[in-house]
Amino acid sequence: MPWNDNADGGKSSGPGPWGGQGGGGQGGGPNNPWGGRQGGPGRAQGPDLEELMKRFGGGRRGGRGGGGLPNFSGAGIGIVAALAVMGWLATGIYSVDAGEEAVIKQFGKYSRVTGAGIGWHLPAPIETQEIVNVQRVNRIDIGGSGRDGVEEARMLTGDENIADIDFAVFWQVADSRDFLYYLRNQNDTIKAISESAMREVVGRRRLVPIITTERDAVQQEARDLIQANLNAYKAGVTITQVQLTDAGPPREPEVVNAFRDVQSAEQDAETAKNGATKFANETVQNALGEAAKMRAEARAYRDAVVSEANGDASRFNAIYDEYRQAPQVIRDRMLIETMEQVLGRTNKIILDDNAGAVPYLPLNDLVRPGSRPANPSQASGGGQ
Repeated sequence: MPWNDNADGGKSSGPGPWGGQGGGGQGGGPNNPWGGRQGGPGRAQGPDLEELMKRFGGGRRGGRGGGGLPNFSGAGIGIVAALAVMGWLATGIYSVDAGEEAVIKQFGKYSRVTGAGIGWHLPAPIETQEIVNVQRVNRIDIGGSGRDGVEEARMLTGDENIADIDFAVFWQVADSRDFLYYLRNQNDTIKAISESAMREVVGRRRLVPIITTERDAVQQEARDLIQANLNAYKAGVTITQVQLTDAGPPREPEVVNAFRDVQSAEQDAETAKNGATKFANETVQNALGEAAKMRAEARAYRDAVVSEANGDASRFNAIYDEYRQAPQVIRDRMLIETMEQVLGRTNKIILDDNAGAVPYLPLNDLVRPGSRPANPSQASGGGQ
């Protein structure tokens, strides 16, 4: 054996380190790398291989004098097993970032949900975890310029027109458990449900309002319908927004030109209709104003006539009361006042018999207010 190559030519009493006695008590030859237990003078004493093996595992394999590898003791096997178990248990350590959740599965069945931080679960295959991002807003685009996009975007409106509707759906996970266990192929499922809901919404509306005035209403109605369908599936998903990115007639040039002509004609008709409505409103308002003015004037005239009649009646009653007390005085006064009213506005001169006036006086000039004769001699009969 190379382990027991002694200098005495093989006269040692043992077969080697695995067989028992080794190189005997003679200290071994100079070629023995381990040397004897007692060694020769001036040689350092080295460790015994058999002793080292005994310390590590102990015993000999195959009995005394037999060859083979050393056998491990129970303590060594226990240490190795403990290290293996600790490494296996360490595989259950996991980390969850902010905005994420870990769904713990026990033999594939739902067990629990944990939040952000460092966690531990029983190692596989007993328990496994799946990380779900519940904070990220995901986007799904439906429609586009490709062949598949055109097929997705082409829809039939309520007025039997064909429209290309491109839109985007924004969603995020609301319930990690439902998202993983009730929804398979999440993106494809959400996309299919969104396309179906948009077709239903567009099918209930006319083309022109969809692409002009009712875009917001279409987006909101589609979002509510998609959310209702996902809730029915217990998908664990929240639809945050539905956005129309493009809406119009089919993209073929001849269709676009025809649609623009129709749009122009409809706008002209709408302009004429608005002008007629404006004229009708102005005419009606003017007529109502004139009618209100006439009613106000009639009420004013009525009030004036009634007030005057009431005044005349009150004055008559007052005169009648005075008349009963002095009838003759009232008669004379009424006569004088009546003559004053009648004759006060006439160009007449009344002369009694004792006035002594010359008949040929210029009476016409006298009756004119502020008039004088042109020649004083005319007052005496022509200057004679």
